[in-house]
Amino acid sequence: MNNKRQFYVSFKSADTLIERFKLSLPTVHSHSSREMIVTHGLAHVATIQLHNPFVMDTDASRSRVITSARTIVANIAQVPLNKFGYIDPIMGTLLMAACQVFVTELKRLRHRPINSPVPPEERLAMDATETVLAAMNIFAPSCQLMNSQLIAMQQLYRGD
Repeated sequence: MNNKRQFYVSFKSADTLIERFKLSLPTVHSHSSREMIVTHGLAHVATIQLHNPFVMDTDASRSRVITSARTIVANIAQVPLNKFGYIDPIMGTLLMAACQVFVTELKRLRHRPINSPVPPEERLAMDATETVLAAMNIFAPSCQLMNSQLIAMQQLYRGD
């Protein structure tokens, strides 16, 4: 089997395994635990990491990455995060991965005249980024890792 074919088989196998795992998880709802939020985040970031190298080459990978990042945002929007008090520090890395997806998408979309209206797709990416930053901001005061990742994502979002 040639290297390209072997890679594709391995890639497809990993992708299928991740998707099956995500489907096996209970749905996130307003009473979900912090562990459930982290578990969903890990699963969706696995998809992001697997497909990210191919985002510029294939619409399928770009779509999978954006869908996973949007699902992370939808999940954190379902739960009143401030009720947790704290969350596993890995969540900072997971939120950072989602935020990077949206910032990359914004860069791709922002090829419009300066004073023209913001297209809906761009507004969705901006709203998602701001939701992620707000979630990170909840835990940043009590988690140095989250705080440093929040600062990095704010700078990336602003284009500093």
